[in-house]
Amino acid sequence: KAAACVPPHFASIRRKVPFALAGFSPVYMPGCFAGALLARDHRRWRRPLAQLAAAMRADLPAWAQARGVARIEARCWSSHPTAPALLTAIGFAREATVPRFIDDPAPLQQFALLPGPPF
Repeated sequence: KAAACVPPHFASIRRKVPFALAGFSPVYMPGCFAGALLARDHRRWRRPLAQLAAAMRADLPAWAQARGVARIEARCWSSHPTAPALLTAIGFAREATVPRFIDDPAPLQQFALLPGPPF
């Protein structure tokens, strides 16, 4: 069963235009979720993305703990100019470079957020 975390900063207040979408879904073992964040142009939406990162950094650990999630994994292309910094700002820690993912030869960076025990 998929779960979602929707911080209040997902839409530009001025324009009411969504600039990001996040989702979290359980993966291969209990307590482990995969996270995905799709965002519009990071340069144009820099301030809202910074606000989103701050909100997620503050709220995501409690959200995960309340659901028994002990680990959230996220990946981004190594060559992405801003995604690694955004994941770090949210609270994810870089774990490894994945040299190949399925059929795409481009290397990925793997990150994880360990929100702490759910008890």
